[in-house]
Amino acid sequence: MSHRLQNETIPVYKTQLKNYDEFIRSLITDNKILTRHFYIIIPFRPTDNKADFDLIREQLKLRIDIIAKGMARLGMRADQLDSLEVLDLFYSFYSPVQAKIQLLTERALQTIYTALMRDGSKIND
Repeated sequence: MSHRLQNETIPVYKTQLKNYDEFIRSLITDNKILTRHFYIIIPFRPTDNKADFDLIREQLKLRIDIIAKGMARLGMRADQLDSLEVLDLFYSFYSPVQAKIQLLTERALQTIYTALMRDGSKIND
């Protein structure tokens, strides 16, 4: 864009190009419109058998890897959320007004996580 702006000789077009260049730069830097987050849930069936659980865990890791590589081919970055990040996501999804007023801190998330673990809930990172 800047190369085209430097080579333009007609003042009207030069002004339009300059305005357009400024608009695009402000759109990219000031707005988060261009940033999108997608959440993909990869299901599995819980089991009480330790041997089955290890097999299911390996299959789940394989599925995660396949999906992440497919997304990378599309130019997207994939990250696996840990338990605390999932809690924060659910909090902001199910209580959006409260999440804007009172953000969950790392300490609050850790307290929730600890309470869930104490109650015997199965939360895996």
